[in-house]
Amino acid sequence: KVAKAFSPSSVQEGGTSVLTITLTNPTAANATLTAPLVDTLPGDLTVTAASTNCGLIIGGGGMVPSANSITLPAGVVLPAGGSCAITATVQTATPGTYVNTIAAGALQTDQGNNALPATATLTVTPTPPPLATFTPGSFAFTVAVDATASDTLTIANGAGRLPLTFSIDSRDVMRPRARASALTARATAPRVNLQPVSLAAGGRSGGSRHAAPLYNPLATYTFQWDDGSYEDSIGLGSSAAGTESGAVWINRFAVTEAVTIDSISIMWPTQSSGSMVGLQPNLVVYYDADADGDPSNAVRVGSDQLVTIASEDAFETYTTNFVVPGAGDVYVGFV
Repeated sequence: KVAKAFSPSSVQEGGTSVLTITLTNPTAANATLTAPLVDTLPGDLTVTAASTNCGLIIGGGGMVPSANSITLPAGVVLPAGGSCAITATVQTATPGTYVNTIAAGALQTDQGNNALPATATLTVTPTPPPLATFTPGSFAFTVAVDATASDTLTIANGAGRLPLTFSIDSRDVMRPRARASALTARATAPRVNLQPVSLAAGGRSGGSRHAAPLYNPLATYTFQWDDGSYEDSIGLGSSAAGTESGAVWINRFAVTEAVTIDSISIMWPTQSSGSMVGLQPNLVVYYDADADGDPSNAVRVGSDQLVTIASEDAFETYTTNFVVPGAGDVYVGFV
């Protein structure tokens, strides 16, 4: 009988797992291997170390590991009513699912062969990107002429992540900023704060809210804002001829430099007036360089981007490419 297992059964790329192959002889007589037992590892799994307590073969010798296989030679004796084990440390730098099988009949002895196959699965997951945390979250200095000031900034990387590479440089506005490379750190998916805003000339925002972004000085930012209320009536306007009206629902954010909005996530709430599934809102972004809270002079960014609502009360993320040219207020939402 042959059994096998990986421990742990899931590792990150580059991590190691121990493969254990257990051979059992249920008969009342010693069983001698009449042919080599070869276990070939799938994919690019490699053996970094191996050992066995399956005893010596007749005439000496023992298990032979290679880069991607383990061989127990003919002549190894399995004791009557006993068992022995082969252990091998394996690893790979390629994420994926690796199924390792010893086929039925592969263990051949003078007392019979294994009637059933033995299978073990190892899952190798990608190592997540760096996740920088900063303590404290911000600095504020007043420095007198010809004087200096200092404080401590602690930069930490999340456990089990790729190495964090960063630099601190001086910006044009003389504000130090830590930058991390190859980062995709994200906050949790945001809900939208559905606040109706009129963009008519000379009008002011009718209930828009302002929230500073969740600022983490990485290569990627996530802006999110939600007033906590459940919007069950977005107000889609009238369908009667001559009375059609449009509504723009937007959130106001502040940015300190040029950014590209590469995705927008929205949870479409169930409406008291009927289902929204299948409707096509138009995602919009406006840029207000003077950041005065009045969107009437904001400039439209990009072009129409119609998306389809697939479900309600669940987040949907839409890929976008809205290029905001510089610092100021950014209004993100939909028509």
